[in-house]
Amino acid sequence: MNCEKCGAKLREGARFCPKCGSEIAVAQTKTGIKSNKVICLLIISVALTVIAVVTVLFAGRERNAKSEDSSYGVNVYSEREDTVNEKAIDDTEESLEEEMMSEQTGEDTDDLIMSEPAEVYRVLDDNVADYNSTQLLDYRLYNRYEGQDKYMYGYPASLFNSYYESDEIKPGECYGTRIHQNAYSASDDSYVCFNMYERTDSFSISDMGMYTYNYEAQYLTDPQPVINGLSSDEQCYMSILVGFTDETRNTSVYNLVRTEGEYIYQMKIYYPTPGDIESKKHTDYYIDCMYRLCEFSNHQSSPRSYEEYIESID
Repeated sequence: MNCEKCGAKLREGARFCPKCGSEIAVAQTKTGIKSNKVICLLIISVALTVIAVVTVLFAGRERNAKSEDSSYGVNVYSEREDTVNEKAIDDTEESLEEEMMSEQTGEDTDDLIMSEPAEVYRVLDDNVADYNSTQLLDYRLYNRYEGQDKYMYGYPASLFNSYYESDEIKPGECYGTRIHQNAYSASDDSYVCFNMYERTDSFSISDMGMYTYNYEAQYLTDPQPVINGLSSDEQCYMSILVGFTDETRNTSVYNLVRTEGEYIYQMKIYYPTPGDIESKKHTDYYIDCMYRLCEFSNHQSSPRSYEEYIESID
């Protein structure tokens, strides 16, 4: 803006000319003021725009923060829910454990059948052979062994003081490959041996069964067949031999061999030859129980009590 009198340049908002001293017209000042107002309005507008942008950005961040807080809240709830579930699982497991313990101890279980003392069911080192013992004369107190296929049997643990078991594969045995063996011995030199063989021969059931019979008979003194022959369906050959280990006849032998399919099963029992009638009844009943409790003996009836056995032979 210039002075109207002398044309000198005036500073913004001046009321007098610095060169000629003339008073500046009001119109010119208003123009400057107006210009100043415009500038101020522009500044204010820019400031408002900046504030608006900042406000929008802040609002966006706040919404995001709230969204994140909301997700975290879900996560926290989920974790809390997992904790509740874990506690429920723990409570359930604890309840099941208590229930199992209750069943084992007989608490709150009216129909739980309690067994005899554990000593009755174990082969103990200090067991002394006694054919008058309660367990020997009660088949219900016999132990139960369950193996592969038909390799299952019962035995009076109280009679024996030594036990041996092997699942070691023994190829080249007389009947093929031996895959199981269980042996029990007693203080009076009683002995029971269970064997299971996997056949490697190419004979028929009948021929292999006859071979097992002749093979076992050659090791007995005065061998007598109890059973020897092929089953009616020709799927099994069973032989049972009784005799003595030697000429003294002090030790008797009961030898059962079953040939069926791919396997041969054997139960061989050695026991002191009874010296009197009562002892013979006890040992004969023991053999009868062993036969009936042996799964591969092909027995047709369940074991019987000692009293029932005596009634059947008297």
